[in-house]
Amino acid sequence: MHDTDYDAFLRCLQFIYTGGANIPDADAAIELISEANKLQLERLKAQCEDIISKSLSLETVAYVYQVACHSAAFQLKGLGTPSALCPPLYPQTPHTQY
Repeated sequence: MHDTDYDAFLRCLQFIYTGGANIPDADAAIELISEANKLQLERLKAQCEDIISKSLSLETVAYVYQVACHSAAFQLKGLGTPSALCPPLYPQTPHTQY
């Protein structure tokens, strides 16, 4: 696998053999999510999505959305929308039917 990050691949192997992986931070999770997607390790991908989503900010949202699209990370794609990052300006009130 010539296009594989060495550390990410080792973490995938660790996950395959032990059921867990040491993911120290969001940067490692971003590298790992692509490998997890290639190897169809959905639980590992979900762990990466969780770690990445906790570090999401306005500065990183565009890059994270790009990674999510490339890795088919649907949880992250939903976080990349403006409504996920910013609360609504006006509270939502139910509409009455006439």
